[in-house]
Amino acid sequence: MASRFVARSALLVLWLAAVMVCVAWLGGAIPHQTLPDPDYMWRPPQIASGLKLLIGMAATFVVVAVCLLLRRLLKQGVLSRTWLAVFVAAGAIAAYCGFTYVVATAPVIGANIGGGIAVLFAGPFTVGTAIVAGVWVHQGPRTPPA
Repeated sequence: MASRFVARSALLVLWLAAVMVCVAWLGGAIPHQTLPDPDYMWRPPQIASGLKLLIGMAATFVVVAVCLLLRRLLKQGVLSRTWLAVFVAAGAIAAYCGFTYVVATAPVIGANIGGGIAVLFAGPFTVGTAIVAGVWVHQGPRTPPA
């Protein structure tokens, strides 16, 4: 029983990291050709474009693979629907973190208000998503009426 919990938790951590990187990669960098000296809320790390492409594609592959694995585990009955609630909520939070990264590292003139707003709403979004997932887990899977 403990080994299944560890395996599911490891899959969840892999899912979180992959979703965050995938959303940040798909969001991409906002071009700044027209800005002579852009300001950043925080400056993104300098990574070669080929390495960015490789990391982004690998993260996207992992997201698709985990989705297919979750579908298979649900179909076989190995994974309960309560774990699905945890994966969906955690994926939404990770996607929001990836989106916030893209907005906060965008080159701007002056203050990065979008980055500030994204960071400001991170707490309420995370708490709200966790509450929804908790209610879903507490109620258990619902069977459709016959």
